[in-house]
Amino acid sequence: MLLRKSALRDYALAIIASAGLFGWLQAIPTFADPDSFYHARLTALMLDHGLLQQLPWLSFTDLAQQFTDQHLLYHLWLLPWVAWFGAAIGAKVGHTILLVVMTLVFVAILRSWKIPYAVPAVLLLYSVSAFLLRINLVKATPLVLILFFGGLTLLLQRRYLAAWCLGMLYPWAHGGFILLPLAAGLMVLADTVAQSWQGRRLKLGDPRPWWIASSAVLVGLVVHPYFPQHLKFYWQQLVQIGVVNYASVISVGAEWYPFSLPNLIGVLSVVLIAVVVAIVVGIFRQPQRLLSTPALTFMGLAIVFTVATLRSRRYVEYLAPVVWFWAMYLALPYLASGQWKADWQRLTHYTGRWYYVFILYCAITIPVGMVRSVLNIHQEFTKGFALDYLAGASRYVQTHAQPGSVVFHSDWDNFPMLFYHNPDNYYIVGLDPTFLYLHNQNTYQQWRQLVDGKVKQSLANTIHQQFGADYVVVDTTDPSAQLFRAYLLRDPELQLVFQDNEAVVFKRSL
Repeated sequence: MLLRKSALRDYALAIIASAGLFGWLQAIPTFADPDSFYHARLTALMLDHGLLQQLPWLSFTDLAQQFTDQHLLYHLWLLPWVAWFGAAIGAKVGHTILLVVMTLVFVAILRSWKIPYAVPAVLLLYSVSAFLLRINLVKATPLVLILFFGGLTLLLQRRYLAAWCLGMLYPWAHGGFILLPLAAGLMVLADTVAQSWQGRRLKLGDPRPWWIASSAVLVGLVVHPYFPQHLKFYWQQLVQIGVVNYASVISVGAEWYPFSLPNLIGVLSVVLIAVVVAIVVGIFRQPQRLLSTPALTFMGLAIVFTVATLRSRRYVEYLAPVVWFWAMYLALPYLASGQWKADWQRLTHYTGRWYYVFILYCAITIPVGMVRSVLNIHQEFTKGFALDYLAGASRYVQTHAQPGSVVFHSDWDNFPMLFYHNPDNYYIVGLDPTFLYLHNQNTYQQWRQLVDGKVKQSLANTIHQQFGADYVVVDTTDPSAQLFRAYLLRDPELQLVFQDNEAVVFKRSL
């Protein structure tokens, strides 16, 4: 009964705290990331048309004819909320509830390890600003983390059937499904090290976690609604975008650019301090736990995701919780055991008055730092894209252009907003410029030369002949588009037909 009351208390506190935090952030009437507009509109389209097999809105990419919804499971989750509340608000409501579910999963994982202080521990993780930002973007990240860490925990607990079921769903949720077999492989290696250390002789670890994870992902790929056309898409997404990464060749999304090592250390400072404390505790008080299979698995994942994050900052959404789980697994049982009291007394004896200085410093800096991180993310969301961003230009084109005609736009990052407000017309490039670049490098270079202002004359004819577009939308808030706009204004065959404080629309004179 006591355990049951404790569990109910933890889960109730987790729901209240996470719903308050994430509801407060999602109540801001903006999207912090352009892709959120895409997810909201695509979900709304699924209500009317079911699963989309093509994405003609990106008419100059492979996605136009062979589309794969790599976030299918996430969009299915959003469907009822979008149906009830509308596209943008529904996506925010559904995402908030998903974040609460993710919090409950994290608490459940800690409790399954019989680790105390689960709810305060999760709030410590949420004080990592980069992680808090990533999970609050209206995209599939929380669902992916549920599948990844849920599957990993079930494999560590040898609950293979449940782990297999989660692993099979992974390819339906995100293109990063390969990470679960990778983690399972590290688990086998960690188990080998742990058993060899305990037995003082080489003993291979249990290979079943890797077989379970790999077979689950393989089956998930085969029974995928987009099979087999999704194989080419995942090759582009996983290898050509995720591994090769054309950031040095073309302008890609900010998430694909790296963290510098000093910035990464600063971002993860709170959990890194916890890791240092946990490792010291493990070495001197819990060497058996430090060299256990779970601890070594998370250590290996921390190394892998550190390297990945130094290449592409988006992987901080995995790195932060991996490092945090590692620290919690090592440190919290030590706190619950009461051993720390004797160690703390010895520490105070040796440090003298500096003990009080240290306590005062921690009592001020840690809570202030956590609150400041949350406030910084709130401010970041406040400065995000208003839900009606580019709505004026989009609706003008929607009411004047022929349905299905192509609209030329000045930035690939404008596509989600244009698509959200005007799904009646088609566009040049979006989601990632790599899709256009891989489909036709010449077309990408032609678009790039135009929007960079390298073509100075006859823009109307050039845009019409090369892209079949008679309408041009320019985001006037983008400084890099000002030269392009200036050349458009000089073209006698283009007429300025709409302008507001966000964009201008030009129409080719027939």
